[in-house]
Amino acid sequence: MNNESMKPSFLVYYDNEVIVLRLQDEEAGKLFKSLFPYGRRQVKPDFEENPALAMAFDILSMAIDRDNEKYERRCDANRENGRKGGRPKKDQTETQKSERFFPKPKKADKDKDRDSQKDKDMQKDNIKTVCSEPEEPAPNPSGILLPLNDKTVYDVPLDKIAVWKDAYPAVDVEQELKRMAAWLDSNPTRRKTRRGIAKFINTWLSREQDEGGRFKGGSRQQDRELTPQDYELPEEYREMYKKHLGKKPPSPDDPFQ
Repeated sequence: MNNESMKPSFLVYYDNEVIVLRLQDEEAGKLFKSLFPYGRRQVKPDFEENPALAMAFDILSMAIDRDNEKYERRCDANRENGRKGGRPKKDQTETQKSERFFPKPKKADKDKDRDSQKDKDMQKDNIKTVCSEPEEPAPNPSGILLPLNDKTVYDVPLDKIAVWKDAYPAVDVEQELKRMAAWLDSNPTRRKTRRGIAKFINTWLSREQDEGGRFKGGSRQQDRELTPQDYELPEEYREMYKKHLGKKPPSPDDPFQ
């Protein structure tokens, strides 16, 4: 290897660490110093009296030889490319043609960019405005207000109450709606959206209907005062009474016998 193509360094690989660590510090120092003259001029040290040191040097020197061979092959390839003239130059005619069909990009129009950004901001503002418009109040409000999760209230329409009364006859709908309002007021984290409040009401009323509503526990809430007709026996019971006892059943107004 001549001075012009001499490799300026050598490598010590981690794979050889275990070999060096088995040497004493003094031996490792001798080994490291011997690598420099060998890397420059292939000068081998005399480690014949120390087999462990000689073996370590042989292993590290083989790695240096392998790297030097790779370096020389790369240098030879570069010299060969230099003799051939290196990388071929581009055809100036082709370059001019390319530039002719691909004009240089114009500088950005700052005014247009600002106008475009203003338009985008206005569109965002319009979207926000449309989304934030308050909803129209419900027709025929009942005055029973159910708190919603957006801090507004749902005024239950009277026509909805009429529908629920017909669907859940055992339930006092107005009273249950007031109970819902109190429950939602006490549980703000479980309030419903305006779209989901109707489902919440139906679920509540359906559960009350299934549990008996006003007839819970077998006790009926009387909605009107009873009349003597309410105490009369049905026709089939009167016929049965006459057949077995030979007389008509007593009237509610008859004296107790």
